[in-house]
Amino acid sequence: MSKTALLVLMIVALLLAAVGANRLADTLVLSMYAYRSPVKGSLPPTREATNPLAAQVVLVVIDGLRYDTSQQMPTLSSLRRSGAAALLVYPPPSTTQTAWTTIVTGSGPETNDAPLVDRPTGLIQPIRLDTIFAAASRDSLTTGVVGLSAWGRLIPPSDLYVHAYVESTADDGDGEVAEKACVFLREFQPNLLLIQFSQLESVGAQFGPTSEQYAAAALRCDGYLSRIASTMDLGKSVLLVLSSHGMLERGTFGGAEVPPRLAPFVMVGRGVTPGAYRAIGAMDVAPLISAILGAPIPAQALGQIPTTMLRMTDHDAATKLLALAAQRLRIGNTYLASIGRGAISKSAQGDLLTAQSSLLVGNLTSAAELAGLSVQQADLEIVRGRAARLNAERQARLPILLAVLGVPALVFWLKRSLRVLWLVLCAVVSVELYHLLYLWPGGSYSFSQTAPGELAAQLAPTLANAAVALGVGTLLIIWGLRREKDLFQVAKQVLALALITLVLIAGGVALCFVWNGERFTWYIPNLTAAFLHYSLLVQAMWFAFVGVLLPLPAVLLHWAVSKCLARRRQPRGRSSSNSLQEA
Repeated sequence: MSKTALLVLMIVALLLAAVGANRLADTLVLSMYAYRSPVKGSLPPTREATNPLAAQVVLVVIDGLRYDTSQQMPTLSSLRRSGAAALLVYPPPSTTQTAWTTIVTGSGPETNDAPLVDRPTGLIQPIRLDTIFAAASRDSLTTGVVGLSAWGRLIPPSDLYVHAYVESTADDGDGEVAEKACVFLREFQPNLLLIQFSQLESVGAQFGPTSEQYAAAALRCDGYLSRIASTMDLGKSVLLVLSSHGMLERGTFGGAEVPPRLAPFVMVGRGVTPGAYRAIGAMDVAPLISAILGAPIPAQALGQIPTTMLRMTDHDAATKLLALAAQRLRIGNTYLASIGRGAISKSAQGDLLTAQSSLLVGNLTSAAELAGLSVQQADLEIVRGRAARLNAERQARLPILLAVLGVPALVFWLKRSLRVLWLVLCAVVSVELYHLLYLWPGGSYSFSQTAPGELAAQLAPTLANAAVALGVGTLLIIWGLRREKDLFQVAKQVLALALITLVLIAGGVALCFVWNGERFTWYIPNLTAAFLHYSLLVQAMWFAFVGVLLPLPAVLLHWAVSKCLARRRQPRGRSSSNSLQEA
């Protein structure tokens, strides 16, 4: 093969790599935006109503309230001391709209069909799953929502008795929310009212959660909470206060990090057993509210009923756990069938039947225990079914990883030489320097630092990082070839450097591929690995693009360096002798 043909072939390979990496990155991102629940088909509406423990539940959602900040709010701290308090844990991602959907459905982001990235209000679609509002309406209870206009797009008006929406995410909007909520509580007294405040999320994103502005906003929300609590009759009602998510120190959220997924949970009022409790899951909120109101549990809920937080009779405890067990078996069978893993075992179904028989004969303790065992068994089989399919898919992808890692390693071994070793070392320096330049200013492999819809824009500046990183590798190549006189070899080695960096990046991409797959499919993959997967594809795209442009400046720089070194090596005595002869 001629020298020119070889160079053209290497350039074509780089261009194809750039196009391929771009296509794979787009596929990954678009699949995240288009992710849908794996649960196929619709479940019949739940009908298992139970005795109510309170006439009313008021759920206050304070977006962006960190757990540590909640402990500095006087009204909330007072309610915490007199009621039940716990740490509320959300499944990833820690985005606002997924949290809202989790709260009202009892189903997590993987199965609740909420967008994994917050959408503008105009693009929000109604929640497709059964909600606490729809379930309460089936039991002839009245419901209401007061908050941002996004709720008007999430919850159908047919499921609400009263509603009022605002546009502002500032204090004036929260003030209007508090005023309308108090009016609803005094005049309409809905059985279930959700009140949402939003200024903390806005202030925290702008100034950070440790700023004076954030602390002041938290106190304003605490004042509104005081007004709501004083309007309620806690001898007949339950007030439940929580946050949809926390924030990182830089005011971001939306990824898999633990701090934004931790939120305060405070519940006070009729039928509540005061005390400090262990952490509960965000999916437990909907079943808990249903248990308090005696309403059916939302059909797709996967949470628990924290029975230790509630004061109730043995009969109430048994009937509520039986209702949860019946609901769990239905969603468990539907989920396992949707992912091709069969159905819930006869053991879990048998426990439910035995529990129902125990209730009929008045053996309430046995009924509650067996219903609880049925729920535990169903949950265990759901987890095992998911893990089995996931592991099977990973094993099927493993040969691709072995090929991506093994074939280049074999080629490098067969072609081993000092020059090849130097090329590999220069490629390692370039690849690692790119990541160092990304992390040094505060970057992280997380969707939390990315504004909704701006993932591509957030990583676009890394083109400069790629140019610098590959430029440093090129300088090292030129230094290693400083005695090389064939400019073709210089161009070839620079192109080889770019290709080797792509091989190294491909190893990281293959690892992410084996663990998560090439895109979001029937499950939410590890989000840190997913972000790293995307960033590696972007790195490969930029390295391939820059690698095509590098040979010409590299050859010119090598020619200049060679001239300088030649002049420095020329003996001074010989130069003087030549000058005298010329004279």
